[in-house]
Amino acid sequence: MPPYQPDTLPLENIDFRALFSLVGEANAELARYDGLLQGIPNPAVMLSPLTTQEAVL
Repeated sequence: MPPYQPDTLPLENIDFRALFSLVGEANAELARYDGLLQGIPNPAVMLSPLTTQEAVL
């Protein structure tokens, strides 16, 4: 299998204005998740499925 060749950076023709609202929503969701992790005694229980999935990918 040939190695992955990413596009050259910076990418052209990106509508950054359309992405601003999505970045704000993603930031809010990450803040909620962080708050959830702060409120439980063992946050590794919530993080382990994410780290396992990342390792598989």
